[in-house]
Amino acid sequence: MKKKEIDESLYDAVLYLHVLHTCGATQYAAVLSLAENAAVFGAAAEAFRPVITDAEFCGATLYEGLIRLSKTTPSEKLSRFAAGYAASVRTAGTAFPFLDDAVDTLRIEAETAEKKYQESLAVMGEMYLTLFVAAPLFAVIAGLVLAMIAGLNPFYLELILYLLFPAAAAAFLLVLDSMQRKERYRPLTLPPDFSPIGKRDGDGAEANEFARLRRYDRKKKLRSVVKDPIGFFTKNPETTLFAGLPAGFLLSCVIPNPVLQAGAFLLSAGIPFAVFFERKQKHKRKAAQALPDFFRVLGSAVSRGMTTAEAVSLASTEAGALQKDLVRTASAIHLGELADHALFGMANCLRISHANRAVILIAESSRFSADISPVLFELADNQRRLQTADATRRSGMSLYTAVIYLAFFVYLFVAGILLTVFLDAAGASGTLDAGLYERVLLTGSLVHAVCSGFAAGKMGEGMMGAGVKHVCVMTAVWVIFAMVCG
Repeated sequence: MKKKEIDESLYDAVLYLHVLHTCGATQYAAVLSLAENAAVFGAAAEAFRPVITDAEFCGATLYEGLIRLSKTTPSEKLSRFAAGYAASVRTAGTAFPFLDDAVDTLRIEAETAEKKYQESLAVMGEMYLTLFVAAPLFAVIAGLVLAMIAGLNPFYLELILYLLFPAAAAAFLLVLDSMQRKERYRPLTLPPDFSPIGKRDGDGAEANEFARLRRYDRKKKLRSVVKDPIGFFTKNPETTLFAGLPAGFLLSCVIPNPVLQAGAFLLSAGIPFAVFFERKQKHKRKAAQALPDFFRVLGSAVSRGMTTAEAVSLASTEAGALQKDLVRTASAIHLGELADHALFGMANCLRISHANRAVILIAESSRFSADISPVLFELADNQRRLQTADATRRSGMSLYTAVIYLAFFVYLFVAGILLTVFLDAAGASGTLDAGLYERVLLTGSLVHAVCSGFAAGKMGEGMMGAGVKHVCVMTAVWVIFAMVCG
């Protein structure tokens, strides 16, 4: 288990333990619950699984298991936490004060790590300007000059633009990816306690009825795809590639210009994916921004004596990005579904990792306390901090997206001068093959557009998929550039 993955997910795991202790859970019950939900809470939660295994099958105490974890884990943060967590109950009789301090400390460390990441992005932006603008332009100009003076073979220039440049861009993206936190989304699976009523009771008639309803849901889903294809493609933007790639191939076959064929293929295949991918991300951002208010409304309703089911029904009347999902969740509850079961289904529809962790906390907290309003208020505050951090990150990263666009336009400006002035003069004098070098420059500019687009998506939004829209924009600019200067 990697040290970095444990450190990145440790805050979520400690917050989970803190919430359960707030609801009155024992230390063993809290650790057991965390280990059972390790698939959602990450590598730090998975590290606690051997602690439960030692306690249940090897006869070790929880204290001994935590001490062993502190000595065997590769993460120094987890080692300190496990040792302190083990000692807190033995010395103070309760782990709540220790967890309270641990949550605050890890939150501050996470904010510091975010600032360091922003500073690292500034350095990466400067490296991009040097490696992917200055260096390729120097290679192109030097290659053209040497071709005129010494008759240099253009193979070396093609090697740089077609092979070395994409390889360097791929390495740059891999470095960016290694710097970012890996947020792995996994759909929630319903625990046995949340199984449907017919299946749980074992009644044959009810079980058959439930199976019939499941078949009806599948047919309804297929009909919904036909009735609302935009909604389907928004939820699954990658499916547009099944139509976009063949369409791009056919369009490229129609265009006679071999240089513009690649641009037409990229635009035809990329634009549908970029449009629906952006729609999906916009919906997820709005839903994530609405989560803090949703949890606060739930907390206020529960604190006044409402059940979780009644609180969800009340929240469904509020306007917001979650309106449709909450109405569907409240309807499921009215039809007899358990509130926790319905919340699990809503989280799976949202496909947001923070929402998954939140609904698991709500479900587990209700096992230990009848009043989970403090948990809901804490979730609201935590979601608000996450949204603030995300907004700060996005505003800071937008600067580096602008830097990449500026670098691309500088590259096109210099390439345009070489195409319209230098090559025309050199071709007229007969010192080099102007047509050959024109093709090399235009193709190299397209390669630069593709690599810069993915770099803009990775630096600006942290996702390769977000780079497709930048690739499409830069490719469209390149098509205009090629028609004017080619």
